[in-house]
Amino acid sequence: MRSDDRSRQLVARAYPPSPEAALRVLFIGPDAGDAARAARALRLGRHAATVLHAATAADARADLAEGDVDAVLVDLRALAVLDDLRRTVARAAWLPCIVLLDEDDVVDLAQAVSTGAAGFYYKQQLSPILLQRTLRQAVQEVPV
Repeated sequence: MRSDDRSRQLVARAYPPSPEAALRVLFIGPDAGDAARAARALRLGRHAATVLHAATAADARADLAEGDVDAVLVDLRALAVLDDLRRTVARAAWLPCIVLLDEDDVVDLAQAVSTGAAGFYYKQQLSPILLQRTLRQAVQEVPV
């Protein structure tokens, strides 16, 4: 999805959001199917979330610069993009980030530590409830 196709009705609010507020999540990764699955999972339950998809660094940079994101889900294949974004967009440096893995992915410990990720989860094992709980916990634990 291109950034000009997205609805921009999101409003700024105090950070971190209240426990009752719907989260705004940026999915960074090349696979639109993975982003759609995350969006479906996060629409379910008591605390529905809005999910934006950024396939490229430029799309992600625009979303982060607007400040309308509470947390980031990033595909392991896009970690280099996330590192670049954290260097160029100040707000991204302290956003909670959850890294999503495929079953055959192997995580380099040094890479994992350097990302500052709040967690690493296999996409195939994340239920809607676990994904929502993981994001909510990561957002609430972010230092302000």
